[in-house]
Amino acid sequence: MTMRTPARIMTTLGLALLMLTLTTAVRATAGERPPADRPPAADRAAPFDVTPVFTRILTVTVGSSIDPFTSTYASFWETESISQVYSFYEIPLPTDTVDLDVQLTQGTYDLITGSDAITLVIHGEQPWFYFAYRTGQRVERRGHQLLVQLTASNNHPYRFLGTLIFTDPHQYAGTLGIRPTQIESDRVRWDLIPPLVEIEPGKWRYRVIADNWLADPRLDWPDLAIEAAALGVDRSPLVPEAVVTVALKNSGATTTSTPAYLNLYDRIAPAPEPTGPIDLAGGWCGEDIFPLCPTYTTFTNPITLGPGQAVTLTASLPLTNAGLHQFHLQLDAFGGPVGLNAETDETNNLIGLGEAYIGRLYLPLVRR
Repeated sequence: MTMRTPARIMTTLGLALLMLTLTTAVRATAGERPPADRPPAADRAAPFDVTPVFTRILTVTVGSSIDPFTSTYASFWETESISQVYSFYEIPLPTDTVDLDVQLTQGTYDLITGSDAITLVIHGEQPWFYFAYRTGQRVERRGHQLLVQLTASNNHPYRFLGTLIFTDPHQYAGTLGIRPTQIESDRVRWDLIPPLVEIEPGKWRYRVIADNWLADPRLDWPDLAIEAAALGVDRSPLVPEAVVTVALKNSGATTTSTPAYLNLYDRIAPAPEPTGPIDLAGGWCGEDIFPLCPTYTTFTNPITLGPGQAVTLTASLPLTNAGLHQFHLQLDAFGGPVGLNAETDETNNLIGLGEAYIGRLYLPLVRR
């Protein structure tokens, strides 16, 4: 992995800073309109299959830390909304919010603060509005990595422009959820219309969920490896099954920061070898942005391995298609080019298991 360069220092648009130390309601009037150097949303739009109703821009800057073992990191969150014209907006904020900056096209806003909640309430239609704040609650250190969760949700389609900026020495490891559309040395970016997902029975939302992992090279990293694997085919059932036994080990000095997904690939020849953690075609974890890996009595998937820990796992996979099957195993699947866990050695996570030919399957005919 390469070291990252320091991120550019971001400045806040000019308005008075609000220090949230009181547990009272604050009312303020509208701020400035969009900056003159900010082109209209239509000028920045790209063609999509679904026409977005508005544009939401989220920019997050993760601060640096002299002590890599600190549990909390300061971060700066900026949200800009263009053409989201409602008469009322209610936005929850972290309870430690400071340096709040709110700018509106028109109308007023209330800041409702309390001991366990802070809410920004905006009144009046807002063709454009902006708010930003600093917090120490939205970036969490887990082991040798930082977790930064980006979310957005609405019942109308919208264009999501997201940017996650991180400072040296942090490095991007991967994302569980909607992966960035662009990766740079000190930031990752999103430019998309979020997918429509069912968040509960009969309730659908256009939603962004992106759990982003940043690695810190000042800390010890794990080293996950597939040390040995064996493939067999059980042809005694009506539907033949591939039986896989795999030995895994973490040779590193620390526990995995995020659970590691084990992906078994079954591809019909001729097929290319999987190229890495985010090449999901033909894998038993599915091709969705979130893993749907099977779990067996012999092991759970994903797995967590402590320093020096080794495990041997056995699982079976029904082979429902006729033809020459080609099998591979990928440890620490999903995330990004290196998976979800940054490791000292990324070359020992993928292994070929071999091939097995399955003839034409004859399934019983059931008459009703």
